[in-house]
Amino acid sequence: LDWLQKRFDMMGATVMALRLVSHRSARVREESVLLLLGLLQEGNPKVQNTIAVFLSQSRGKAVFKAIMDILDTGAEALKDFKRTIKLVKRTIDKGGNTNRTLSLTSRGEREVLNLSGSEAVSLHTLTLTLRLLQLFCEGQYRPLQQLVHRQPGLPNHDLLERCLDLFEIVHPLL
Repeated sequence: LDWLQKRFDMMGATVMALRLVSHRSARVREESVLLLLGLLQEGNPKVQNTIAVFLSQSRGKAVFKAIMDILDTGAEALKDFKRTIKLVKRTIDKGGNTNRTLSLTSRGEREVLNLSGSEAVSLHTLTLTLRLLQLFCEGQYRPLQQLVHRQPGLPNHDLLERCLDLFEIVHPLL
């Protein structure tokens, strides 16, 4: 696996995937995150270095913004979901019926949270993005960990705070 990851990295796959994380197509973003997950599996230091170098440059700004957007969209969708659940529970407790649809459906392997008219968010993409952040921090590669914490020379995105906000929203739903 190490050899394959290094080979793909040398051919530019890591940089390509990082550039595509901020693509406007949700499918392209999701697939690029999947590629990065494969390249980072088992903490490959060569891939981690490539990512750290890319993210420390001005090009990294778009990646951090895309990750923040995914986390923010997921958080808002989950807040809407919580509000809808509370409304449905109140309606049911009063003996009424509701025409709102709460469903967690699957479309192939991708799960979609259906929030009756609010923007759907791919739970799969959100989960993959959280896993990507985990791998950024787990590999014992200090420069990458420090970039996740603080992005020097770039507008600072507090990814840790956003993840904690997301978990605070999700916790009561569990």
